[in-house]
Amino acid sequence: MKNRRVTNLGAIPNLLQASRQAQRGAIGVRRDSILDQVYVLMNTLLMPITPKAIQDLLDELEASRASRKRAWEVLQEIRGVLEDTAGVTVSPPFKKTIDLEGKVVKDAVRKALQERQTALTGLMHAIRDFRTLADQPFTLRGSEYAQAVQELNKAIGRANEILQ
Repeated sequence: MKNRRVTNLGAIPNLLQASRQAQRGAIGVRRDSILDQVYVLMNTLLMPITPKAIQDLLDELEASRASRKRAWEVLQEIRGVLEDTAGVTVSPPFKKTIDLEGKVVKDAVRKALQERQTALTGLMHAIRDFRTLADQPFTLRGSEYAQAVQELNKAIGRANEILQ
């Protein structure tokens, strides 16, 4: 049974028997060689692939390609929106794959949102501090008021930079 090609169904019982013997180590034949022959034979002759099954696989492959192409186009649109509205330049990935492109765009979106959130939070704190001091009579305001005005102006400047 040494590396013999099996072309008829009548050889299946012999291959199965040789496979069992090889598993027990009873014969000096490579076990994986016989098992490969058995599995190839069983998967090709006993379970033939119909033309419809092949066409279904091809249709699924084409649908997958089309889906990846649409996903790539959406990622490029998101990249453009980030550059136009947030002023974030998204560097291309070192290798052109949809996974890496998605990760790069996701990181750019996260960075842009975090920058905006930080600027808004700083602006809100500065406004709150200014309002607290602005409610006091003018004669009771000390250096804290001037510092609050300065912090408010800085926060407005940071928010303005992000919006431009």
